Amino acid sequence: MGPKFAFYGHHKCASLWIIRILQELCRRLDVRWLQQDHCARYPPQMAQACGEASGFFLLCWNSDYYYVRELPCRAFHIIRDPRDILVSGYFSHLNSHPQKRAESTLRPYRSYLRTLDKDAGLFAEMDYSSPYFQHLFRWQYDNPLILETRFEQVTSEPGPQFRRILSHLGIRPGLIADDQLDAILKRQSFERITGGRRPGEENPKHHFRKGVSGDWRCHFTEAHVEHFKRLYNPVLLKTGYEQREDWALDDDEVT
Repeated sequence: MGPKFAFYGHHKCASLWIIRILQELCRRLDVRWLQQDHCARYPPQMAQACGEASGFFLLCWNSDYYYVRELPCRAFHIIRDPRDILVSGYFSHLNSHPQKRAESTLRPYRSYLRTLDKDAGLFAEMDYSSPYFQHLFRWQYDNPLILETRFEQVTSEPGPQFRRILSHLGIRPGLIADDQLDAILKRQSFERITGGRRPGEENPKHHFRKGVSGDWRCHFTEAHVEHFKRLYNPVLLKTGYEQREDWALDDDEVT
C-alpha cells in the first residue's frame, strides 16, 4: 500500500508551480493526490496517511529523505542552487509567502525582516533557511527509483524535462499524449500565472517573483559570499552547484 507516483520538492524550488502541473495531470488521469509538507506534519501522521491509501500521487515539499526513503514507487526530485533558494526565500518571506498556520514562525520573522535593509535581511535569511538546506544535504541522490533533476533544467526547458520525468514515472507515452502535456504546460506557464510577465521580469511582491537562475549574483555581496561559504559550502559541493570550496562571486556560472 502506498503512493503510485511521487514528487519530492523543496522550498523555493518551483514546487508550487510543479504541483499545479501535477494536479492538472492527476485530474486528467483520474488519479488522486496527497500533499505533504515535511516541515509541518508530525511524522507518524505522514506514515499513517501513506499506509492507508494506495494508487495516489504523493506531492511533497520541504522534502526530507528520511520520510520517503522506503517508499517503493517511482518518483522525481527537484533541487535548485541553494544561493538562489536563499534570495528567492528572502523576497518571499518578506512579501508574498502565505502565513497559513497559526503556529508558523513566518509571521514574527516577516515583521523582523521588514525592520532590516536587504543586506542584513539576506544574512537573517541564511539562519532562517537552515532546515531547508539540511534537507538538501541529507538527501540521497543515488536512489534508482527517484529521477534527479534541477530547477534550472525544468524551468528553462519544461517540455523536454517533463517528458523525461513522465517517462521515468511510466506515465508517458501510454497514459498521456505529448500534445496533452504541452497544453497543461502552456496553461501553467510563467507568463500565464503572472499575468503576462516573462521570466526575468521581476515583481518582488509576487510569489512567482522572477523565474530565473543565477539571480543570487545580483544580490550577494562579498560578505554574503563568505558567510554562505562558512555555513553551507558542503551543501553546494554535495549538490554539484560548486566544484571548489573557494568559489567567488565573479566566477563563471555553473551549468
